[in-house]
Amino acid sequence: MKRAIGVVAVVIVAMALGRLLTDHVSDESLNRPFVRHGKVGQTVALRYADVKVAGVRVATRIDGSDLAVAAGRFLIVDLVTRAQGEPRSYLGIELWDHQGRRYAPSSRGSACSAVFRGLTGVPMYGMACFDIPKSALAGSRFRFSLGGYGVNGSGERRDDLAEVDLGISAAEARRLWAQDVTYRSYLASTKPGDRKPVIPQKPSWWDDLK
Repeated sequence: MKRAIGVVAVVIVAMALGRLLTDHVSDESLNRPFVRHGKVGQTVALRYADVKVAGVRVATRIDGSDLAVAAGRFLIVDLVTRAQGEPRSYLGIELWDHQGRRYAPSSRGSACSAVFRGLTGVPMYGMACFDIPKSALAGSRFRFSLGGYGVNGSGERRDDLAEVDLGISAAEARRLWAQDVTYRSYLASTKPGDRKPVIPQKPSWWDDLK
C-alpha cells in the first residue's frame, strides 16, 4: 500500500514539474530555427537545399539597368544554391551585424533580390545586396532560410537555417570601406555572374547636363 502511494506521489510531482516547465517555455524558444553554421566557400547542407556563400564584395554602386548608389556601402553576398526534393523559393535572406542588428536585402540594384528561387539538383548563382552602415561590416553574418523573418522571428519557426560567418575583420572592414568600387549586377542563373569591378555606365540624361 505504501509503495503504491509513493508511486502516485512521484507521478503527481513529475506531472506538476512538467506543467511548470511548459508554462515557462517562451514563444521565442518555440520559434527558434535549427541553425547550421558555416563560413565563406563552405557548403551548408539544409534539409531543403545546399547553400554556399561563394564570395563577399563591398561596393559604393551597383550598375544594372539603372545605377544604384548606396547610402552607406553595398555588402554583396554571392550565393550558390541547390534545391533538394523540389523547386524552392527562399524568403529568409538576411544580414546580421556583431551587435545583433538585422538588415533586410536591398532591391535598389536591378538584380538584387529579397527572394531567391532554386531548381532541384541544379546549382543556381545569385547575389544578395545589403545597404549597411560602416559599423555593420566587421563581424557580419549572412543568414539563409526557407521562411521569411516574420514577426519576432515567427517566419523561421522550426526552420532549417544556414548562418555563415563572412570572415570580415576590423582591419579588412576598414580596407573594404575605403574602396570606391562599382560592380555590375547579375540575374540569378545556372551560370556564375561577372564579379569584376566595372566603370559605371553613364545614365541617358548625363550628356544633357553638359
